[in-house]
Amino acid sequence: MNKLSLACWLFLVLHCMSAAGAQHDKAAREATLRSEVKAAFDRYYEWFSAGRTDLIAENAYNAPAFFLGVDGPDVRITREDVKKRFDTQRKALNAQGYLRSEMLKPTICVLNENAAIVSGRYLRYRKDGSVLGEFGATYIMARMKDGWRVVTLINHTNANKIVTCSK
Repeated sequence: MNKLSLACWLFLVLHCMSAAGAQHDKAAREATLRSEVKAAFDRYYEWFSAGRTDLIAENAYNAPAFFLGVDGPDVRITREDVKKRFDTQRKALNAQGYLRSEMLKPTICVLNENAAIVSGRYLRYRKDGSVLGEFGATYIMARMKDGWRVVTLINHTNANKIVTCSK
């Protein structure tokens, strides 16, 4: 093999290794972001189940926050507005014997370094262990300087209609 052929072969090998490394780095970064989103989302569900509307407003949701439900859009401009929305919701749920919510298998789609979608079917349980309701929701999340926050919540009319993420 002459020096030119060897140089070309070496260039190709190094280029392929570099491309494979870049793919691995990209996949690793996406996995890290997905873990961050899941951790923030799990904290939100813990706080919601515990009735910690203060923590939800301060740490889980952005202000302004957009809520898109069957009754139309609801925009909450301040953190206090977000808290009031969750206080009202919790009062109604508590009157029905609410205990906790659980999204069993959320789909998490990382769109870029600062945006992700979480979608899935979730269950609400009563204190007696019975199911209060089955619902679907999609959350649009953004990475802020202090972590991942929900910027939009979309409630689904069909609990089984969820947003999926292609690879």
